[in-house]
Amino acid sequence: MGDNEKSKDNLTTGKVPIQMNGIQISICEARLDELPAVCTMIGDCFQRFIAPDYVEEGVRECLNFMSPTALEKRLTGGNLVLIASSGDDIVGTLEIRSQGHISLFFVKPEYHRRGIGRKLLRTAIQKCLEANPGLSTIEVHSSPYAVGIYKQLGFTAAGLEATDKGIRFTPMRMSFSTA
Repeated sequence: MGDNEKSKDNLTTGKVPIQMNGIQISICEARLDELPAVCTMIGDCFQRFIAPDYVEEGVRECLNFMSPTALEKRLTGGNLVLIASSGDDIVGTLEIRSQGHISLFFVKPEYHRRGIGRKLLRTAIQKCLEANPGLSTIEVHSSPYAVGIYKQLGFTAAGLEATDKGIRFTPMRMSFSTA
């Protein structure tokens, strides 16, 4: 196994931390016992960056969606939840269905712009391709705050901003080659 293959395997399994912009980060699939800490991190990021753009109904809907009980149900139902950790600190997370729809993608603000989100996304795509080799597109309903971030990651708008149950979102899509 070459160095690139070892690095890719370590990133996927999270067994060995990788050095990213001066910090050690491990990326792995979330365990059920980690969900309360994952949900706390998500909730903190949501309240700071997303909630200010939503009406009360949207905030309530999102908080219900990101509760530990709801996340556990989706995780045990087949969704993939990845976490990025620095030591014992969960610094990022991404939830994705095998069909390629991202639903929760957050990185703690003090870890922004260090490549953690990009690594989470690449790992999620790799895992989705393992489960669904014909997958060529992933999608997300981006909050107004995250539209620019998703564009930097290679997504394009797939429609106009919409609102459902108080949740404002722009449908976005990333296409890639599976060859």
